[in-house]
Amino acid sequence: SYDTIKVLPEIKFDLATIKSTICKGELLTINALINSDTSGLKYSWSPYSHISCSNCLSPIVSPNETTAYYFTASNQIGCFKKDS
Repeated sequence: SYDTIKVLPEIKFDLATIKSTICKGELLTINALINSDTSGLKYSWSPYSHISCSNCLSPIVSPNETTAYYFTASNQIGCFKKDS
């Protein structure tokens, strides 16, 4: 008797925001570029304030103060990668 263990591929992504400084009131698109199989992946950005979409790859942000945005990608069994 034996068990088969399925190993899912590593989650890989890059954050590709061209500009990191904006004036108050300006909008900026931040981007996550997925470099691995995207099937079954869920995405989230935090913090959730002043962001157009917290679960998409390229939201638009307009923070009122200096803010670090974190992107997390996770798969169906809970493996994840987080970066800012």
